[in-house]
Amino acid sequence: MAIITKFTTVEYGQNSELSQLSEGDGSRCNARRLPVVKDLNCMVNEMKRILVHSQNIDEAAFSMKYGRLLEITKIEVLNPAIKALINFWDPDYRCFSFGNVDLCPTVEEYGMLMEFPKHLHKVYFPLRSDKVILELSKLLKIPYLSRFLEKNASGLKWKFLEVELERKKLQYGSMLERDRLIALGIYGLVLFPSLTGVISLEAAAAFVEYENTHVNPITAILAETFLTLNHFRKTGKGAMRCCTQLLYIWMVSHIETKKPIFNNFWWFNQKPLKLVEEEEWGSLGDQGWMKKLQELPSSNFSWKAPWVKSVDVLVSCGQKCWVPLIGITGYVSYAPALVIRQLGGIQHIPRTVGLAEFSGFFKDQSALEVLETIKQDWSHLTLIQKESERLRDPSSSEGYEKWRNFTPTAAPRMPCSEDGPSQIIGGSLKRKKVSNEEDLMGQLERLQIELGKSKADKTTLEMMMMEGDKSRVFLNEQLESRDAKIMMLELQLSKGKAVMEESEKERGTLILDWMQSSSELEALKADFNDYQENAEYNQDKFLHVQAELMDRIKKYDELKKKCVMVESRLAELQEFERKGKEEEVVKADLATKKNEIRMLKAKLDREREKVKQLTEKLEASEKHKEQIDTNNNTLNRNNMLLMEKMAKVDEQMDEAAIHARIIRANARRVGRDIFRYRQSLAETDAFLEKIENRGLAFLPVARNMDEEED
Repeated sequence: MAIITKFTTVEYGQNSELSQLSEGDGSRCNARRLPVVKDLNCMVNEMKRILVHSQNIDEAAFSMKYGRLLEITKIEVLNPAIKALINFWDPDYRCFSFGNVDLCPTVEEYGMLMEFPKHLHKVYFPLRSDKVILELSKLLKIPYLSRFLEKNASGLKWKFLEVELERKKLQYGSMLERDRLIALGIYGLVLFPSLTGVISLEAAAAFVEYENTHVNPITAILAETFLTLNHFRKTGKGAMRCCTQLLYIWMVSHIETKKPIFNNFWWFNQKPLKLVEEEEWGSLGDQGWMKKLQELPSSNFSWKAPWVKSVDVLVSCGQKCWVPLIGITGYVSYAPALVIRQLGGIQHIPRTVGLAEFSGFFKDQSALEVLETIKQDWSHLTLIQKESERLRDPSSSEGYEKWRNFTPTAAPRMPCSEDGPSQIIGGSLKRKKVSNEEDLMGQLERLQIELGKSKADKTTLEMMMMEGDKSRVFLNEQLESRDAKIMMLELQLSKGKAVMEESEKERGTLILDWMQSSSELEALKADFNDYQENAEYNQDKFLHVQAELMDRIKKYDELKKKCVMVESRLAELQEFERKGKEEEVVKADLATKKNEIRMLKAKLDREREKVKQLTEKLEASEKHKEQIDTNNNTLNRNNMLLMEKMAKVDEQMDEAAIHARIIRANARRVGRDIFRYRQSLAETDAFLEKIENRGLAFLPVARNMDEEED
């Protein structure tokens, strides 16, 4: 559990301004050196492939587990708006700067938009890449998932997973795996997009972590957004490797419009947004959006989004004065204290020392050490507590206004030119810690006086130490030597333990890798043998049919040649007939040749029909194969239903057997009672017969017997 320290917005602001006076400000880049964003690829076309599969699912149950993933997928993004917005991004302070106004997406805002059911203030920690496929195969119940990997093993092909998704729809009792496949597609194609049609292993690892450890992915989504914006602002081109839909909804939430976009504060009702896009923003291009965003400080601007609620705000972690974030490809920092007005707090001077330098990717060698420090920092959180349910109006301190006016901005102030570098002029003034030379001279004099006093104190202390006991010095030296030896031994012991732990970890990883590789190799061998057998069978069948067709074609060609020869012969005979020589012989020969031509034509027609029959047989065999596949699928479903019915019949037969045993036991009891009843009837009948035989003489005897018994 993390240790949480809470402050009010006033307490934290005062402490922040005092610390900033002694620390100063972090470095901030110059806007004139940053390129203009010209080439942008938002990669939002993949969401249509997911919406096709999400039509018949239970959206309420899906939202209970995965939040607003489906609503995010349905958002259509205006590329010119995002392209213009990136030009205002400050890569050092991690915020959008519009003049003297700073805005930035926060963990709390993205959490309100996504509504994940997990704890928000918990950092994402990436899963090892060698475990992703194994864990994902268990969650989706898809064996040998590694066969869907790209050639370079960078990710999973979504088109193959779509086939598995269609199969899950037809299988009974696979609703959980179907929902997981849809959520995985949204993770890989919308929240953390990479290549077109590919779900990266990093995105799959984030999905596995959410399923297994219930870590909210908001911090990872925000980290990837900041890393992508930094890349665009520094290079001016590329593809959006972050959730563009969330960034777009966040942006339009801070732009005031003639018609309200968010009815009843529910952002996922997109009809008002589409109306505003058509009526107010339909004619805006790149330059139009640049002009609109430049006018935000003076008009068309809202500090708070309509859907923002009063919550505790995370402002720093551990010893850092800002918040470190871990994404799926790297780590980055951001300072929520820069934009505290967005969440209802009072804006004070933020602490920004070290903010610009804290950023990197996992491919760097020092990334693992940095991740461990981030994990430790997130065990101590500093929050600004919510003071009331209703958010206060945005306000700032006097010191912040002075500080912000003297702080340079990294955002453009004039429209960007498409033909050359940015012509935007940013502020060039830096914040001053000392106001004038008189204050500086006064500080120097005070420092000289304090230096003189410290020198005098130093001499007195040296005299006292020289007059001290020499034995004390000797004992101190011995203690220091022993402490040094103990420290050396402890260091050696800790190094040995670390080496042993590392060797054990490496041994475990090697064993796991060997087991996993061997199992995957066996599976691949089995799949390869099956594929090879099918290929050989199909190849033999194809060769047989091809040879038969070739024979038929040869016969057809020979018949065609004979027909041509006969026709030429017929032409010669006709010439002889015209000349009038040997008329009878020519006529007879002509008649025979005509008969031969008819026979050859008939034979040619028969061969054509055989060729057609062979082609029809090939088509029928293919259709028969498809029919067999469909029949197998229906038989599998019917078998599953019959198995369920047989199980129910077995349960009913077991219950009937139990009832039969109970009835049999009851019948036995009734039989015994009937037998006893018959015995008592026989005894009474015998007694009555005795009475009838003896008559009244029996009565005194009976009385005497009763008296004797008494």
